[in-house]
Amino acid sequence: MDGRGSLRIASSVRESTGEAIVSVSDDGPGIPSETADQVFDLFFTTKAQGTGVGLAMAKRLVEQQGGRLEVASRPREGTEFRVVLGPMSATRSA
Repeated sequence: MDGRGSLRIASSVRESTGEAIVSVSDDGPGIPSETADQVFDLFFTTKAQGTGVGLAMAKRLVEQQGGRLEVASRPREGTEFRVVLGPMSATRSA
C-alpha cells in the first residue's frame, strides 16, 4: 500500500460449512495479474527489500492446521487475503 490507504480485518463463520474465516483487505494498488499466481511461491517478491518468505510460510502454517490461505486482488482497487479454517464445532471439549 506504500504507506497509504486503509487496512480492514474481519472475521466470520460460514453457516453452510462451519468454516471460520479471517480476512485482511486493503484498498491499495492490488497485485498485478501477471504475478498473482506467484505470491505464495517461496522467495518470490516484488519488493526491493523483500525476502519472499512471509506469504509462503503463512500458507504452509495455515495448511498444516487443515485450512487454506486465499487471495483475491483487483488492480488499482485492493487485495484481500483470507485464512479459512474449519469446520468449527459448535461444542468444544476441554
